[in-house]
Amino acid sequence: MQQLRKQMDTLSEAIMDFKQTADPPVVDAADAKIKTVRTEQTRFTMDGSYERFLVRHIKQARREFREGDRTEPLCSCANPYCNLKRGKLPPDVFLGESTDDGIRDFMLEHDGDGRVLDEAREQWVEDAGQVIQTLTEALSLLKANELPADREDDAADDTSTDTDPADTTAEATP
Repeated sequence: MQQLRKQMDTLSEAIMDFKQTADPPVVDAADAKIKTVRTEQTRFTMDGSYERFLVRHIKQARREFREGDRTEPLCSCANPYCNLKRGKLPPDVFLGESTDDGIRDFMLEHDGDGRVLDEAREQWVEDAGQVIQTLTEALSLLKANELPADREDDAADDTSTDTDPADTTAEATP
């Protein structure tokens, strides 16, 4: 999870660097794109954000299971007092060097599959990937220093010069 945070930070730094040389309309377009994911980016880069996400995800999955909106149990173990089944993040998770290490250590000792932890990780990575994709698109705008509409206009201009002059004179003749 630290890699995702580092990737977002690296993209943000590059964006700031390219903003210095890009034209104002391009900077505005990049800022508009970044604004759509700013809240999510902050959520991913705050201290303890992954742990908070895990807790929320596990609690939500338990609520859905209890209400019948989820058919799979949160864990496959036979232990009715399993923290995951009770909607809690196992304390063992916090004993590792990192949250990922703690989860790995917990899963090595746990009898069940802890599928809710895998689901949470997949969701976290997917959501972070969307933020990274948007930041990458904003950086691409700044690097190219032209608006996407400019590129489309250039393409339209290129096709308009491909018309045969004979066609236009034929239409003009009564």
